[in-house]
This record gives sequence, C-alpha cells and structure tokens, in this order.
Amino acid sequence: MDEFKISEIIRTKRKTIALIIKDDATLVPILFGQAMGMNPQQLGIFIATVYMITGVATLLQCDSRIGSGLPIVQGSSFSLIPAATAIFDN
Repeated sequence: MDEFKISEIIRTKRKTIALIIKDDATLVPILFGQAMGMNPQQLGIFIATVYMITGVATLLQCDSRIGSGLPIVQGSSFSLIPAATAIFDN
C-alpha cells in the first residue's frame, strides 16, 4: 500500500474515533441532565465536567502503573441510562 493511502486511512479513523467520543461524552450527560431536570446552564457545566473527567481517566489509563498502559479512552456509558431515568422519575 502506498504511504499516502495509509496516512489517509489513519486520518479518517482518527476523525471517526473523535466523533464517537464526542457523541458519547455529550449525549449521555444531556440525557441524564434532562432526566434530572437541569436548566441549560447546569447542563453545560455537567457536560464540561464529563469531558474533563473523561480526559483525566484516559490519561490515568495510559499510565502503566495505574491503568492498563494502553491509550484507552474512558468515557460515559449508555448502559446506565434506563436505570438512572427510572430512579430520577420516582
């Protein structure tokens, strides 16, 4: 494979990963914030907090003494949304 094609593939995959991370780190706090009845200002702070903690957790994960030593992106999870919204509704 020619070097140009390889660099183009890598660049495309980086953009895709960045979009996945952005969606995951933004959509989950929006869903939780709406379920908790947050106003737009509180929701903005909540989203910024999730971005900050995602970055810190990712950096910790890269350190082999603390984490796995691999560049794993730690982020929020969609699996807790149904249980959390049920709790917030009660």
